[in-house]
Amino acid sequence: MNINNMNMEFMNSQEKKEKVIMAVMIFVFDGEKNLLLLKRCDNGQWEPVKGGVKDGEDWHAAGLRELKEEAGFAPDSGLKFLKVVDDELITSKGKTKIKGHVSYCRVFGVKPTPTLTGDEEGKEHDDYRWINFNNIHKEELFPPLANELVKEISDIV
Repeated sequence: MNINNMNMEFMNSQEKKEKVIMAVMIFVFDGEKNLLLLKRCDNGQWEPVKGGVKDGEDWHAAGLRELKEEAGFAPDSGLKFLKVVDDELITSKGKTKIKGHVSYCRVFGVKPTPTLTGDEEGKEHDDYRWINFNNIHKEELFPPLANELVKEISDIV
């Protein structure tokens, strides 16, 4: 291998550095065991409430903030911790490792309506729906880890 090929391999490995983010995922249920799903603007996929943890924020504060930002909700009984996860997503921007806290909460009322906030450029979600938990196995959630977590939650909900 010549020096130019070695330099190119080194540069390619540097460009593909893994990004690691701290995140939260919150499964929101109403009083009738319906799960809130939000539709992403960028890829059209359905997901639970989720987002990054800011510097100096703990998982609980980040979860409450994301609930408020993405859906306009405050849970009736607080957030219930489920588990810590390590996940990996491959996107067009490369590989991202995610270290996250997963929790769930309930909001009571007759299918509360989330407020999908943000302007057109900064908006993450453009639609929502409540799906009965008994039918959740028919859905394909984003990120793929959410599908596995739903199985774990089924005993709790």
